[in-house]
Amino acid sequence: MLKKRPKIIKRWFLEGPNRYGDHPSFRIEVPARKVSRNFVLMKSKKLSLDAKDMVFSTKSDISSWMFSVKTLTRLAGIALEYHEHSAIQTGNVFVVFRADSAEIGNTIACEAAAWINSGFQKNVSPFVTRLKIAAKKYSTGPITGRYLLQAKRRGIPSIILAKEPNLLQFGYGRRLKKALSASTSNTSRIGSKITSNKNTLNVLLNKIDIPVSLSEKISNLSELYSLLKKFNLPVVIKPADSTEGKGVSLNIRDIGAAKKAYRRARKFSRNVIMENQIEGRYYRITFVGGKMIACAKASPACVIGNGRKKLSHLIREENAKPYRQTNNKDAAFYKIELTHKLKTILSFQGVDLNSIIPKMRKIFLSYSGVDGGEWIEDNASVHPENIDLIKRALLFAELDIAGVDIISPDISKPLASNGGKIIEINAGPDTNIHANVNRGKKIFVEKAILDYLYPYPEKGRIPIVSVTGTNGKTTTSKLIAHLINNPSRWTVGLATSDNKYINGELVAKGDKSGFLSARS
Repeated sequence: MLKKRPKIIKRWFLEGPNRYGDHPSFRIEVPARKVSRNFVLMKSKKLSLDAKDMVFSTKSDISSWMFSVKTLTRLAGIALEYHEHSAIQTGNVFVVFRADSAEIGNTIACEAAAWINSGFQKNVSPFVTRLKIAAKKYSTGPITGRYLLQAKRRGIPSIILAKEPNLLQFGYGRRLKKALSASTSNTSRIGSKITSNKNTLNVLLNKIDIPVSLSEKISNLSELYSLLKKFNLPVVIKPADSTEGKGVSLNIRDIGAAKKAYRRARKFSRNVIMENQIEGRYYRITFVGGKMIACAKASPACVIGNGRKKLSHLIREENAKPYRQTNNKDAAFYKIELTHKLKTILSFQGVDLNSIIPKMRKIFLSYSGVDGGEWIEDNASVHPENIDLIKRALLFAELDIAGVDIISPDISKPLASNGGKIIEINAGPDTNIHANVNRGKKIFVEKAILDYLYPYPEKGRIPIVSVTGTNGKTTTSKLIAHLINNPSRWTVGLATSDNKYINGELVAKGDKSGFLSARS
């Protein structure tokens, strides 16, 4: 064992790009020691994690810190790039590794130190569990992660401006663009407003001969009764401005079910609408910059009866299957939850959780690919007429990026010929659907968005001059700014230890020589 417990002398969080790479990194300064001098080699030593024995090995010239950081992050499922383990003038070493946030980097460093101090105890579960909690709490999320990865591959500068919500900046200066999920600096405010109200959108699209499911607003129960007589059954009752299927009730066939559905929809919005139910398959088609990027076909979660077991038991058996071992809703086939929404879906099929399902009868547990169902990539099937139809709808709605929900018996046939309808247009759509399809090619919409914002070979960069030294930095910086100043062609920003200027105009006083002032 060590005579002196290792400690972290100093720590830094380095936002990317930095000397170690284009992405954020975490650097710690620690005492220089080698595992071969202080610890028993880990070769064939068993480590216990989640009641499983796992075997790892290392070489004598790998430091204890490097081994600890790599092993714990691997067990915690944290993607890690270990940059270097280098000596510095103080006789200590810098340990540098990739970290998406200061909180995650600090947790990795602290847990690595704790494991070393324990003498590399066999049971690593406590250290790994704390890492998993930190990763879940402070991670950037899958959409942001894909944006950062695609930006790195393109050589486009990227900065996380805020984590709640995940607001990203790409490029610098006049080439700067922002993205919030699938909404960008180019997203139309009018388009977002129009599509947020389903009733208004359907009325407008119907006027330009786009096949939509026409709807009527329900203000009270008396209107509910009259509309139920007016519409062909079955109908759908849902909030006019909710998302992700919240408050939606399908297959309404009588006044009793309609009243329950109306009250449920009112919990999510004051504006409730009724529309005819369209029969067919559910599709999500995502467009970026007037081009179809991805089409996913939904397959609802379901169970099949055997004539002996209750529905609740069948659902437990389904959740116990290996492919459903997660509650992560960004993953495919997550566990089916016993929610009010599920009970409503069951009631429309005339069953409940205590019903014994007849042999070979299929019971659906969700409306679409969400709530435990699956998504299937189906790009090749979309009929060209349907693509042109959606383009026209998005042009009218003034949306450059959108997810279009369609119900159709067959997307390979024109909607006009088979009764298919556009049921919803989503500004800033969920791109996880296409990245996590259960079958077919996974498509990263974030790449298409970056290619749209920055057509090849554009990288969103501008000339940046950094001046360093002992004396004369401010004077030199001002001279460079003066020499390149040309207001009719470009804007010159200058950040010095005196003040901050834009095109020679003072915008902030004080020492503005730091990184944040230059970035702003």
